[in-house]
Amino acid sequence: MLGTWTCRYTTIWPGRGPGRIDTNVNAMVLDGQYMMTTTTSKPFDKMRTKTLVNQSWLTYNRKDRLWYWFEISNFGGFETATSPGWNGNEFVLTDTYSSEVGRAGVTTITKVSPGELSIAFVVPAKPTIATREVCTKSPSGT
Repeated sequence: MLGTWTCRYTTIWPGRGPGRIDTNVNAMVLDGQYMMTTTTSKPFDKMRTKTLVNQSWLTYNRKDRLWYWFEISNFGGFETATSPGWNGNEFVLTDTYSSEVGRAGVTTITKVSPGELSIAFVVPAKPTIATREVCTKSPSGT
């Protein structure tokens, strides 16, 4: 999953602008203990009138046998989630807290191929709050 990925949203929840495209750059940091992702997205709705920038970190805790994910944004958003890890071609993250939706969101990352991921986010209690995106790796592999 390292390198640069372009993610195109195919579904975005009501009130969000259509056509959102993210650029994700994934790199190992802090002596290889975390995968850091820097995400940028040009303005895409009435609330995001400037480029949205997220930074997130993913790490594995051997003691708990869980993956931990942390994210912050330049709009003040933050989120934490955990995952038991890959199950076949799926990696499911369950929110422990999200500044937008509380403790309810579930993200499923599906590896379609080495260069393509499908990502779905849903709030089970509020099914209208859902997104889907397809991510493709930069051809240069960087």
